[in-house]
Amino acid sequence: MARRIGWKLPLGVFGVFTLLGLSKFLHFWLDDLARQETGTAGVRLIEELTGAFGGALVFLALVPLVRRAPFTRESWGRRLPLYLLAAILLGALATSFMWATRTIITPLAGLGPYDYGIMGFRYPMELALQLPNIALAVLGLHGWEWYRARREQELRAAQLEAELGRVRLERLEAQLQPHFLFNTLNGISSLMYRDPAEADRMLGKLSDLLRLTFQRTPEPEVSLAAELEWLGWYLDLMQIRFGDRLTIRREIAAAALPCRVPRLVLQPLVENALKHGAAQRAGPATVIIGAEVRDGRLRLSVADDGPGLPDAAALEGGGVGLSNTRERLAALYDGEGRVTLENRPEGGLRVILELPARAAGPTPKGAPA
Repeated sequence: MARRIGWKLPLGVFGVFTLLGLSKFLHFWLDDLARQETGTAGVRLIEELTGAFGGALVFLALVPLVRRAPFTRESWGRRLPLYLLAAILLGALATSFMWATRTIITPLAGLGPYDYGIMGFRYPMELALQLPNIALAVLGLHGWEWYRARREQELRAAQLEAELGRVRLERLEAQLQPHFLFNTLNGISSLMYRDPAEADRMLGKLSDLLRLTFQRTPEPEVSLAAELEWLGWYLDLMQIRFGDRLTIRREIAAAALPCRVPRLVLQPLVENALKHGAAQRAGPATVIIGAEVRDGRLRLSVADDGPGLPDAAALEGGGVGLSNTRERLAALYDGEGRVTLENRPEGGLRVILELPARAAGPTPKGAPA
């Protein structure tokens, strides 16, 4: 369907053609003065402005024609006669417009009657000048329509790519939530017969956490402060499960709290740390959650004091959770996000995420630090 022509296009076209008419008026008036012909300014001004306005009307008439019946590789042969007929008719209308307006305005301006000559000769004479201008206008309009169509195509492609990216991120995030839920339910199941009261507390915390999860924004990114707030609920669950033998240390720089991070990015990393630390032994275990901003980059880290990874190949890979995290960073940050693993000198494993440090808005009240 052809687009409707708004008021901005006619206004812009008449503005441009008015400037062209004034430029031509100045040229011919100065030429008259150079030839010592005086008293021609009024007639010259009327002639050039009416000619410019006639050209503007022709240009505006060509816009819907080009949009509805553009030249294409397949159709140019069929449409060439249509454009030739349109050029002849529009040229005749423009000539009639100039004749009528000059005949009316010139006497009103006190310049006497206007003589446009014999119209039988005037129409073909003006058409000889108008045809090249109409051809240039048609060419320019086709170029503009091609450019506009390309821009719209690129915009649609970008929107489609963004939508596909959003769907992909939602799929990756959806993979995290059932995994977390099943692991938590397994933890509750293991407590059910050994400590029913603690199992009941875990169920209550899980209910609160799920309620908070369903209330969360659908945006793929949140502030680190909001992410830590959600993570705090999960850590409360894990504290019930592991009891006093689990120690959680937070080393969060205040400058990092407003930075944007992917939703639920820390929970699978903490879950892995617990799996390879506290869940592997009966003694005390520590998980350290860190965040800092350095050289325009946000650096997040989750460390445990478990056995670490045995070789370089294992450090390059990681499990499903880390693979999922890498995919999410790639989708969100286009190569600017990085995930690395390293064995800590004092024992255990540290997972490090590096992202662009970009602010996400005000820090929610009550966010852990």
